Amino acid sequence: MTKKELPMKIGMENDPVENFDREQERAIAAAVQAQFGKGDLREALRRVDRLAERRLEMNEKISRICA
Repeated sequence: MTKKELPMKIGMENDPVENFDREQERAIAAAVQAQFGKGDLREALRRVDRLAERRLEMNEKISRICA
């Protein structure tokens, strides 16, 4: 392979679904910690609920697109 034919760099793509999954995992972890006295449980549960609603909206949009 010559210098001009360098292999493509494989990097992490910005995947919105994967980012959303990580955000949801962090929210659940915060809720678990809050349950044991390390944070505001109400706010943590609200965040988990908002993310669950967003997930449902995303799934509905995808279902309509694929139908």
